[in-house]
Amino acid sequence: MICSHLLAKFDLSNLMSTAKTGSAIVEVFVNAGNVLQGFFFQDKSMKQVYSAYPKLLCMDATYKLLKLRFPLYVILVEDGNGISEVAAAFLWLEETEFEKFNRTLRITIKLASLASEETGSVLRKQTAVLQKLVSARDCGKNLM
Repeated sequence: MICSHLLAKFDLSNLMSTAKTGSAIVEVFVNAGNVLQGFFFQDKSMKQVYSAYPKLLCMDATYKLLKLRFPLYVILVEDGNGISEVAAAFLWLEETEFEKFNRTLRITIKLASLASEETGSVLRKQTAVLQKLVSARDCGKNLM
């Protein structure tokens, strides 16, 4: 879903028009100079998947998916059959800005789905950026 959106059309105006229809949550992050820093994306089906399977949240990043080489962070949940489903995704242009970003992302995820209160465990790759993101959450979840 998100991959096809990003690979087919890396077009922020198209992404924003999707958000305006109410079918997706798109949060665009800019710095003080109004330069794009990243964005969060969760469409209706992603919200439904996250609401249905909120117990385990998996997060990881890939750098080779987009020609622009921005890290694409994917947030997955595991369904009842043990199959992963995409619950949200976000791009971030400079990982060094994560300290400024994680608070906004945490709020966005909470607003995106009421099911976030039911998340019991967060599984993530052991990278410094994801470590900071999850640790900063201070959510009392079981971090693996």
